[in-house]
Amino acid sequence: MTINLADLPAATDTYIDDEVVVKIKNVTRNLEANEEGTYTIEITNGPVRLRDLVLHVVSSDPSNVLLLAPAGVFIDTRETIDVNDPVLATDTPVGTMFVFFPQDDPSFDARPTLEPNEVREHEFTYKGASAGAATISCHVHATVDVDDLFPRSNGTDGSKTVTIIS
Repeated sequence: MTINLADLPAATDTYIDDEVVVKIKNVTRNLEANEEGTYTIEITNGPVRLRDLVLHVVSSDPSNVLLLAPAGVFIDTRETIDVNDPVLATDTPVGTMFVFFPQDDPSFDARPTLEPNEVREHEFTYKGASAGAATISCHVHATVDVDDLFPRSNGTDGSKTVTIIS
């Protein structure tokens, strides 16, 4: 089998687009301006482990709905995908946020690794800014775990008979 390594970035994008399912559910409805509600992001992974998981959450109209940066020891939220940008303070209202999971401890649901076929849910808060509608959406940024794609294995043995003359 021939593998073109230059195709792997596009294959990763295709995998994440086609095999990782993201749903927004349990949304608090019928808020008034300045009231807060919650929503749940559910992520369902396909058959390959993902690393460096980041959620990109967006309000389609921040003049109506603002996302609130979550509190938590195991979650960092930034306004950009740049891990070096400042972490948002808890409950900072934003139109878009990137949710990072810096700890990879299997005892926590908030980890940057998403196992094969894992389903994970995270609850977040939003605030009604003014009367009107907006859509909350989310997609993931992640890296396919190369060790899952190319597991270590044995190659074929090379051999040659050696004759010793006395």
